Amino acid sequence: LNEPYNTTIQGKHVNNTYASKPLAFLQSPESCLADYFWKAKTLTCVPCPGGKYVKFSEELIYLYISPDQYSVNGRNILNNRELFNVTIAPKSNPSWVISKQLATGSTMLRPGDSIGINFDIDTGALVEGNTRGSISFGVVLDGDYPGCLTDRDITFDVLVQVASEENLNQIVKIRPVGLTIMALAAGLAVAFSVWTFKFRKHQVVKSSQHLFLQLICFGTFIMATAIIPL
Repeated sequence: LNEPYNTTIQGKHVNNTYASKPLAFLQSPESCLADYFWKAKTLTCVPCPGGKYVKFSEELIYLYISPDQYSVNGRNILNNRELFNVTIAPKSNPSWVISKQLATGSTMLRPGDSIGINFDIDTGALVEGNTRGSISFGVVLDGDYPGCLTDRDITFDVLVQVASEENLNQIVKIRPVGLTIMALAAGLAVAFSVWTFKFRKHQVVKSSQHLFLQLICFGTFIMATAIIPL
């Protein structure tokens, strides 16, 4: 401790005496890196505003349309959480999304402002199943940021599920069996009707009343074929 501390001990501190270029702590417009702009008021390179805090509250809106539903609507909120004004304008949307706000011009949002995007779904333009589309808005950052990209796009998706009408007739597997039995019953009814007509003068047929037997065959035929509408 009685001597000056040698900074080269353990290689911790080494003084480079061969350095010939002094460090420059002053910034200039030419020294600004990419995604930085020169702020003349403070003589400093400042990061470009990205507008990443201008976004929708929901990235995906899910809507369900039942078979007996003819209209459905949705809503999303666009928030400006930046420290500067932004101007938004609708750019594109699916043809089955209807909204007066998507047909208007640009709107300015101040810091902290929000705007609701209301829209309706044209159910007649959709088919059964899932349909997905994107609604896009252009965002322009208000202010002077030389060399910075001051416009960007923000989007949110709309997923619409159109339900098909429920089929309560769950007899697909048993249908062939039913139709086979129906054909057998109808065929026998026709065959017995022909037999009764052919032997209508026979004593047994006369005793059983020919017309009554024909009515039984006709009723059996109607009863058998009644399974077809089912």
